[in-house]
Amino acid sequence: MSVSAKSVLQSLAIFVLTFVFPVGASAFNANPTPELKKIDLVLLVNSVPVKGALSLEKGAKIVITWSSAGKGCLNNWDGSITASDPVGSEGILNESRSLVITCYGLGIAQTLKVRLNVVSPDLIVSNLIIDAIEPVTAAGKIKPNTFKAKDVGAYTLHATIKNAGLLDVKKPFKVKFSAGLKDASGKINFAEMESKTIQSLAKGAVVTVDLPRAATAQKTNAYYFQAIVDSDNVIDEGTKETNNASKTLGGSSGLIFE
Repeated sequence: MSVSAKSVLQSLAIFVLTFVFPVGASAFNANPTPELKKIDLVLLVNSVPVKGALSLEKGAKIVITWSSAGKGCLNNWDGSITASDPVGSEGILNESRSLVITCYGLGIAQTLKVRLNVVSPDLIVSNLIIDAIEPVTAAGKIKPNTFKAKDVGAYTLHATIKNAGLLDVKKPFKVKFSAGLKDASGKINFAEMESKTIQSLAKGAVVTVDLPRAATAQKTNAYYFQAIVDSDNVIDEGTKETNNASKTLGGSSGLIFE
């Protein structure tokens, strides 16, 4: 290789190294482009901040606030939730929905999602039983559907009440006990015996309500029994308003007390 050709190649190598790997203080101390900090979306319900999925009753007031290090944010709730102020940070929740906010600026945009679930209680009578009775026998045989009270002519109805929903019940509601007779068409006509009041019931909680009665009140007739929870319909259960009655106690022929 000639001296001139070698000199050209050395100069080209120096140029490439200088272009690809520039030297100097600025190359090692350069500040990276700042990334957008993760945003915060805080839901205030009765002044309590909550993040993530949130369960609320229908018609609950919500207050939405957020903060970001970005240049601006876009969200999906303006105009979707009925706002009580000009910026739409307050509203009323009438159905389940998701809140999505994306903030942008230097660095990668950040998106945060929060799910608001409209939930309700679900009051049911999970069981209804009668105790303190025993079968009646005649000529050594048990009389069908016929009973007598074990203790001083009385029996007790026990209704098991459960809140099967996802929201606490925080106000009183009633449990109505009824007894009924079949008419000629086979329809059972119930009449109220007595109502008991439950003050509150947390979601998932179970309570038993007892109703002692005198057996002589049903003597000689074939009676059927039923319990209905929230009989006055004071608790908003959303779509679960048609399952408040217990199964009818008395079988196909009713219960006779002697």
